[in-house]
Amino acid sequence: MDTFFMFLFPLLIISLPALLIALLIYLIVTRRPGVIKRVEESEARFPDLFPWAAGIAVLGFNLFAYTPSFGIGWGLFCGSVMVATYLCLEPLRRTLLIQFLTLTGILAGAFFGWRANGFAQWVNAITFLLCFSALVFLRSVEALKWSALWILKMLWEISRQPLIHMKVLERAATGSAREKRSRTFFLVLRTAIITLALLLFFAYLLSSADPIFEQMVRRIREEALLRTLFSVLVLIILTFLLTLRLPQRVQEGAPQFRVLGFTEVFVPGAAIAVLFGLFLFIQAKYLFGSHSDFQSLGITYSDYVRDGFVQLLITIFFGSMLCYAIVLKQRIVGKNDQERALAILNAFLILELGLMLVSALKRDWMYVEMYGITRVRIIGCIFLAWLAGILILLLLFGTWRRMLEKLFLSGAVVLSAAVFVSLNVFNMDAYIAAATPPRNQPTDVYYISLLSADAYDGWKRVLVESIDFYESIRAKDVLTDAEKNRLVDVKLAVQELSAERNRTLAKYRAADWRDAIVSERAAFQGMEGSDRLLFNTQLDCLARSISEYQSHRGIETSEREWQRFYEYEYAFVSRSSFGLWGSGEVVGARADPPSSCRQSSQI
Repeated sequence: MDTFFMFLFPLLIISLPALLIALLIYLIVTRRPGVIKRVEESEARFPDLFPWAAGIAVLGFNLFAYTPSFGIGWGLFCGSVMVATYLCLEPLRRTLLIQFLTLTGILAGAFFGWRANGFAQWVNAITFLLCFSALVFLRSVEALKWSALWILKMLWEISRQPLIHMKVLERAATGSAREKRSRTFFLVLRTAIITLALLLFFAYLLSSADPIFEQMVRRIREEALLRTLFSVLVLIILTFLLTLRLPQRVQEGAPQFRVLGFTEVFVPGAAIAVLFGLFLFIQAKYLFGSHSDFQSLGITYSDYVRDGFVQLLITIFFGSMLCYAIVLKQRIVGKNDQERALAILNAFLILELGLMLVSALKRDWMYVEMYGITRVRIIGCIFLAWLAGILILLLLFGTWRRMLEKLFLSGAVVLSAAVFVSLNVFNMDAYIAAATPPRNQPTDVYYISLLSADAYDGWKRVLVESIDFYESIRAKDVLTDAEKNRLVDVKLAVQELSAERNRTLAKYRAADWRDAIVSERAAFQGMEGSDRLLFNTQLDCLARSISEYQSHRGIETSEREWQRFYEYEYAFVSRSSFGLWGSGEVVGARADPPSSCRQSSQI
């Protein structure tokens, strides 16, 4: 914060050319006749409760989100944004769908402080953004039409609207708008921006001129100034989004799928059906085979199980979109024989996609039998269930004429909400860490160490097993290949757990409740309480002793460490450290052998 002004002016100098180019583009585009006509059709309508909504969002940012770390604080800020957006909708338009989206967005924010799982947090962030965007979209139109093509058309119109809306806001800001409250709002906003700019400039000059004055205004510079800057930014963004309205003219009429004719839809769809059928025919030889069948066919698990699973899910997803397009065409062809042909083709495609789902599930299960449970397997199963529900809805939509598109889209929204809730309610990291390894394999201590604090009990198990392994090899001068591989896993696991411990202790010793996540705080309390010996004395001892053991015994593992750390892929898992420490290089024998790390029985 002390160097804020040092970087402010260089930043302004660097960004000035970009701002000038953007301004030039804005002036050129907004002077085109078509744009001028749309500007005249549009108007910046400020909701009656906009001042309250803006106040809630800005207050939420300052109370909860002005914090350097991610946690429940940002979730509460997201909740305040959802409430602010909800207030900007007219009372008669606060339908069940609006309430559902608002509550889901608030719940997504609340879950920021629940799970430490990085993938679940990404899902929460995306869910919040989708719910917020949906509310902004619904406010920008007069009434929602339950048609995917109409929604796509409106999204296209909104993508063309930003420059037009900026011109509309400019007109409102200069007093040409008809609504008095918009002129008042912009008067206050312009006054605040001008005042802030002048304060920035003169505060910088006076702070440089007098060190005593600089010390006096330092707290203002660190807190009030930056808070004001970010608050103005939040206010500007909300003003732009919550006053955006599409002209009535562009909202009229729901488009129909008439771009392509019957032949142009049926022939490509039939070709894809033949391709899917060929794929399933080839798979039939080993879809329900055993592990020994793969060895006889010369197929590796990497080729069949690991690599093919995600590609199958992507294929099924886009195949479902194709089926959806076929149903939309089926409903408007107007000829019974063509409608019947499209219905049969669609049903056949959905059947093939269902068999592909079975194939993907089979791959998932075989991988678990061979290698154990991982995040990608659990997430894949949840996504498989979502796709299965979508296929069922598509089948009903294509075969039951009375089923409206609204029901299909509503079902897809409900299924997506169920996925969002399940990813937060189900503690996948704890489940993975507690699972028994298949085929009597040792616990994958490195993978478990990469999981979040949701798997805190698994972290303790990793440390206990790592200490036991180290004690079993401490007196050995020579290790087998299996023992060296295990040593590398233990060593990398210790590195990850050390990094996670240090990050967790630093975060929660700062005692800012806005940064808190429930599972991380529980891990912090364990590390500071009953597990203090394990996560402090013994973890540090293990890290030091492994390095000493390798130096004393001349055990070289650098190449194995490199392969394990850099060549293995871990889907939906991030690593907290960025390199390897110690160990790989043998530095010669030591006078004393490494000591034991078993201290007391508190493990």
